[in-house]
Amino acid sequence: MSKLINHIRAHRKRLGFNQVDLALLMNRESSHVSRNERRLSEPTLRSAIRYSIILQVSVEDLFPGVVDLELIHIKERLVEKLSQRPEKTDAEAVSEVWKSFETLEETLARLTSEQV
Repeated sequence: MSKLINHIRAHRKRLGFNQVDLALLMNRESSHVSRNERRLSEPTLRSAIRYSIILQVSVEDLFPGVVDLELIHIKERLVEKLSQRPEKTDAEAVSEVWKSFETLEETLARLTSEQV
């Protein structure tokens, strides 16, 4: 089951679409929409963008917390990658990680504010 919370069903119903209607607009099978709504599978980036356009709602509103979830994954990968650098001291590695986090969070904040 997907960790990603979504509001596909609520927005689909708000517009009066059934799963077949939405699937047709998405150029997918209705089972694809059903699996995404029930969180049995996560939509691809392309599908998330299509849902957003068709349902007339931002990706962040459709999938609340997706930016925070991705930020966590990126931070985990960054920490892992930086910890594999033997030439850095612990203090240097920690400092580099925090600088990277700050830059990443600033970029995400800017991108999020540009969506509004």
